[in-house]
Formats: sequence, structure tokens, C-alpha cells
Amino acid sequence: MKLCLATHNQNKIKEIGEILPGFEISAQDAPVDETARTFTGNAWLKARAVAAKNPGEYRSEERRVG
Repeated sequence: MKLCLATHNQNKIKEIGEILPGFEISAQDAPVDETARTFTGNAWLKARAVAAKNPGEYRSEERRVG
């Protein structure tokens, strides 16, 4: 399974790769204005920007756990 992270933080990419072995991890930076009020909101802005730059390649969707 493939997972694309909307980040340029190499430590974050490495940590997630260690947590999710078996995933093919790639990353794209999404230069967006982080205007949301929360970390989660800003993460969504970045995820949607990466998905919009690559139509048909990625999708961003919200899933609540717990």
C-alpha cells in the first residue's frame, strides 16, 4: 500500500515509515498558508493541496478512530 505524506520533515517521514512497515512512503511538500486554528486543520489543508496537485493519484479523506 502507498502512503503520501504532505510534509518536508524528514524525521516525520522516517518515524512514520518505522511505525508502518510494509507501506511505500513518499512525501510531497504542500506550500500552503497554515490558516487553520489547529494542527489537524493545517494538516488537512496540506493533504488536500497535495491531492489537488496530483488528481487521481492521491485522495485525502477524514476517518475518525475510536
